[in-house]
Amino acid sequence: MKNITLKRLELTNYRNIEYAAYDFNGSSTIVGDNRIGKTNTLESIHWLLTDKLLDGSSEVSAIKPLRDTKLEVRVKATFDIDGKVVTLEKRYKEK
Repeated sequence: MKNITLKRLELTNYRNIEYAAYDFNGSSTIVGDNRIGKTNTLESIHWLLTDKLLDGSSEVSAIKPLRDTKLEVRVKATFDIDGKVVTLEKRYKEK
């Protein structure tokens, strides 16, 4: 079994999150007030890994930024997989 740890997550224009960068130390907790992006942060990881939203749909229009749907969406995550650093990045931009 592989040991996989999320080390860093960067979000750009993901729904209500203009830009955020999170560094995780293995026992991090995501907390905050309502409507600041906690669920969207978790959903971005799910989308990056599965191409699906938390509700199981693949409706990519739901990830577009609320303030300007023409902006590019970017999710970038860095993982430690059995001591090897692996970075995944996904981008979406409306044509």
